[in-house]
Parts: sequence; structure tokens; C-alpha cells
Amino acid sequence: MSLLVAAEGGVLVGKSPIVGTSTEADAASRTLARMVDEIDSGNSKALQSVSLLRTLSGKSVTKLKTQIDTGFMQGATQLSLDLSTASSAFAAYADDINRIHASARETISTVEDLLSQIRGCARELEQAARTLQVQPSVHVPTEWNRRPSLFPPAPSASAEGEESNLVAKAWATGTWTAQAMSWGWAADRISEQQTRWNKLIIERKESESRLTSKLKSTDLGPLLSYNGGNTRAGITRHYTGTSVHRSRYLSDPLLQDILSGSFTPQEVADKWKALGLSNEDVKKLPIEVLFALGKADGVPFAVQDIAANAALDYAIANPDASIRMMGLSGDMSVKDFTEQVKNIRQTYNDAVANAKLMSGKPTVQLFGFGSHDGVLTAAISLGNLDTAKHVGVNVSGMGSDVNGLANGLGGAEQLYLEARRYNSGASPAIVAWIGYHSPAMPPSLEVTHGDRAAAGAKPLANFIDGINAVRSASGQKMSNFVVFGHSYGSTTAAEALKITQTEVDTFVTYGSAGLEKGTTVEEMHANHFYATGAKGDNVAWMGLSGSGRDNPVNIPGIEKFESEDRGDRVRVTAHDMFTEDKSGSFFNWGGKVGYLTKGTSSVESMGRILGGGTP
Repeated sequence: MSLLVAAEGGVLVGKSPIVGTSTEADAASRTLARMVDEIDSGNSKALQSVSLLRTLSGKSVTKLKTQIDTGFMQGATQLSLDLSTASSAFAAYADDINRIHASARETISTVEDLLSQIRGCARELEQAARTLQVQPSVHVPTEWNRRPSLFPPAPSASAEGEESNLVAKAWATGTWTAQAMSWGWAADRISEQQTRWNKLIIERKESESRLTSKLKSTDLGPLLSYNGGNTRAGITRHYTGTSVHRSRYLSDPLLQDILSGSFTPQEVADKWKALGLSNEDVKKLPIEVLFALGKADGVPFAVQDIAANAALDYAIANPDASIRMMGLSGDMSVKDFTEQVKNIRQTYNDAVANAKLMSGKPTVQLFGFGSHDGVLTAAISLGNLDTAKHVGVNVSGMGSDVNGLANGLGGAEQLYLEARRYNSGASPAIVAWIGYHSPAMPPSLEVTHGDRAAAGAKPLANFIDGINAVRSASGQKMSNFVVFGHSYGSTTAAEALKITQTEVDTFVTYGSAGLEKGTTVEEMHANHFYATGAKGDNVAWMGLSGSGRDNPVNIPGIEKFESEDRGDRVRVTAHDMFTEDKSGSFFNWGGKVGYLTKGTSSVESMGRILGGGTP
């Protein structure tokens, strides 16, 4: 029973996923990243040249300025973007190789240990067979996956007649059963490792396919793969010629207006519609433009998703340049920035994978990738925000940042499922929104002040208006628009709804840190109001009592719903938005059950609201 991992046979079969190393991919990624830095430096010098030339006049000077701007700078920017994409692709491929190789080696080691255990079982069984005076070769399998019988073979007639062997026979009988069970257990584990091995082989192929696909998606890819001429000359013509695909858009006043940040979301939506860029056009825009479009309220969310994903990939591959571009210099270290952008990427990728297994197979969209008040921001929608009939925005609370985006999506998933459970015809889109600098957790006293809510209200109001503007421009009407606010997120959401141009259908608070003193339902642009707080929430009171803000459950016009036991639904026992720990659910005490945890009465009620109903 020897372990063979090659394709010709054995326990682990198929082409081994352990091929080559990540060294070459890492080196390619670093080389391409250095090239990007050099191009960016050249672009900067070209910008200085253009600035100097603007002080001069004359046809020749004007022609030279145009050549530098449209010929060199635009082409260099596109080349920088393509090289950055390639660098990111090689870096991701190297990460995949390291992960797959480590997992494959662990699988081999595990199988070797299990085979060793089976060999030990075989020796014990052979000894037991000899004690029972039966042929070991007849009763003990010679292959790991041919399991021995759990029942020991009957002793030979001569062995049964010898009373002196009773103790030995009893030992042999017990040993046989124990070792046969141990053999079977080990064989089951080997079967699991075989499945794991096969998945790793598939993952290796998929990783290679992602790399080649990413490279082919750039303008550089087809040029590099062309063998019928001078590749270098082809690249030069493509990136320095006057027919650069996106040049006609960069100079378009509509795009300049959209990128200026000087227009309302509705005006942006109308200008984008008039501009008429296709998704393929968007992909070819310079990275600086994509950074802006990925968080441009009023631009369709399919476009924001394309732009934000490109900006995120660039940020992972070029953290230093991205920190400067996003205005985070001095606010965040390269290490923290890199950790957070990688976390956003992983969360997004996981959401895409999980969505494929959910009812309705919701589209996953990324947007809002940017910064606010010195922190990174991002939002992910579970459901197509451009077309969904039932739309929800879930605003994060105290202590939230992009590192907790996965937790927000866990809650969003439960809201999505509950909405579909209540209304099977619903097509929900629920957004996990982390778009502002939330107050820090205790012992910080930030939660007792309204500064963070006041600062976060503007980007949230623009986002809410942006959803409405996109739908108005496209003619895709919503049947239900809900804003959910958790903890301090409810404080921020209430302030945002006071300044939106959009009147949402419903505003829901849960575990609220309180609404500003004197807030009334008439001030907030919503038609219906609901609130809940749990007896087991031992944190919300700090935001309420320490700030003097009003508890929304006590504000006239806001209807309260429960977060306690209700039939087969469990009660909330913590302040958390979402947890997967339901250890206290059996006796309804202890544990750590969040408001959006699966099986709670609160998530059922909020899902019904999202689906167009009432708690």
C-alpha cells in the first residue's frame, strides 16, 4: 500500500497540482510594477512639460502640446493600466500557486499518515487471525480501499477446543473489531483527501485560466501574442498613435463634468446617459478615471462595479501610488492599506462564489471604493442594484470598517434570503455600505458625539440619491426602497435622510445608538419607520445614555418590532449586526446572537420589510 501521486496510478491520481514554483510569477509581477512606476514618472514629467507649454502660443507649440497630451500621455496611461493589470494578475497567480502547493503537500502528508495507520491495522489483524488460527491472507485485505469485515473470522475447530486459548481468542476478537473500524475510518478520510486532491487539480487549472484571461483582457495581451510581425513596433503604434480608443472620451465635456464632483447624482446620471459609453469603453479608460467612476453617485452600478474592481486590483498591485491617489497619505500605512484592500478583494470574491449557491443567484456588485475622513470605504451589493425591484441599504455602525465587510455581507445574505422567503417574486438587492469613518469602539467616547454622523450623512445621502437617479435615468423603477441603520449607522442614516432629495419607502433602525435630540419623522425623507432593540443588547445603551440622543423606539411615528423569542425564532443576545454564533439559542440565554443572525425574529421582520411587507 504505497502512496503514488503521479497520473499512472495509486491513491492520489491525476496531474499533480504541485508544478513549478511561484518564483517566476512573483518576479514578473515585480518587474511589471517597476515598469508602471517608470511610466507614471514619465507621465508626471510630461504633465510638467504641458504646463510649461501652456504659457506659449503658436501653431507649432499647440501641435506639440496636442501630441504630448493625446499621443504620449494618454497612451502611456493606458500602457500603465495594462501593465498594472498584468502585474496584479501575476501576483494573484503566485498567491494561488503558494496556496495550492501548500494544500496539496498537506494532502499528501495526511494520506501518508492514514496509509501508515492502515498498515498498522493490517499488522494487528494478521496477528489476531493467527491467534484465531485462520489464514491472514484470506481475511486481511492487501489494498487500503478493500475494508476488512467488522466481524472477526470464526476460529478454527482446533482453536475452539482449547480452553487455554479463551483469553487470547477474546483479545483477538476485540482487536479485530477495533482495528477493522479504525481501518474503515482511515479509508473514509483517504476518500475525502482524494476529493480534496481533485479539487486542487481543478483549482490549479482555473488559476492558470484566470491569469491568461486577465492578460488577454488588456490591450497589451493580443499584441504580445501576435507573432506575425514586429511586436515591439505594434505596441509602440498602439500606445502612442492618435487612434487611442479612449482619447475621444477623455476630452468630452460630459465626462469632465461627471468626474468634477460638482453635479448632483441626478445630473450625473443624465450626463452619463448622454455620454453613451459602453462597458467595453469603460474598461479602457485611464486608471485615474476608473478610481473616480468606481464611486461616482449617479453612474450605473454595472459601470461602478467595473471601475471599482479595476481600481481595487490597481490598489493591490500599487499600494504606494494608490494611497497618494486616494488622499490617504499620512492617514494609513502601506501595510494597513494593503491588508484592507486585499480583504475587500477576498470578500468580494467570496460573495461572488456564495451567490452562485443562493436562491435567485444574485449578481454581486462592488462600488464606493474610495476614502472618507482618512479611512478606506467600500460597498458591496447582493443583487443587481440597477434592476432590482426591492432595494435595501444597510448602514454599518460603531467600530465598522472595510475589514468587517464580510460580516456585513453575512447579514445582507440573511436579509436577502428572508425577503425571498417572504416574497418569492421579489428580486432584492441589499447593500452592505461602509462608506464613512465610523466612531471607534469603547473606551473611545466618539459614539456619544454626532460628528461622525454629520460627516457621514453627506456621502450616504449622495449614495441614496444616486440609486434613485440611476433608476430614474434608466426607467427601471423600484417597488420598495429601504434604508437599514445598525447601531451608530442609524444615527448617520437619520441625518442623511434629512438631506436626501429622495424619499425612501422605509427607514429601519436596529440596536440604535440614538437619533439626534428632537428628531421627528417629518424631518426624514421616508414614508414608513420601524425600530427594534433587544434586551440582550448590552452595548446600544452606551450610545443612547452617553449622548442624550433619542431612542427611536420612543419617537412618535416610529413603529416598534421585537427582537425577542417568537415561535421558532430565537432572540437577539448581543449588539452585533451579524454573528454565526447561536450557542445561546436553545435556552434563549447566553451565546452571541446578532440582529441579522439566521433564525432571529429581527432578521425575519427586516426581511419581510425588504420584501415589501411589514414586521
